Amino acid sequence: MDKELVSIKVAAKALEVSEKTILRYLKTGRLSTVKEGRRTYLLSNEVRTFKQTRKTEKGQSKGQGTDTKDTVSLTRVEYEKLLTELGELRERNRLLLEYRLTKDSEINELKQKLEAVERTPVLQGIAKKLFSRFVK
Repeated sequence: MDKELVSIKVAAKALEVSEKTILRYLKTGRLSTVKEGRRTYLLSNEVRTFKQTRKTEKGQSKGQGTDTKDTVSLTRVEYEKLLTELGELRERNRLLLEYRLTKDSEINELKQKLEAVERTPVLQGIAKKLFSRFVK
């Protein structure tokens, strides 16, 4: 078995990703580490294998077969913040709909009152007189 070790920096260059990405791979178990004292290394053959696997996965994700699902990682704080914002947006939406319905019903109520007033004979006579003055 090849025991050649590489640093995180070298692995990042080999995989064409950032060092943070390598650390994420280590944290999620996609790559494993070898500790020597206080230093952290990766097995070079594992990095090479991972690189080949990624090339294959990239080719498949470009339409060569399998369905891929996007995964997003969030901290609990970020997740709870998003849930809170979602709740606030839903409440705003509910209030806006309630406002619009109230506004529409008030407008309809005013229209009905206006139509009822316009139907009275006294107002019809006044409206005809005013109309005849302007139409001359």
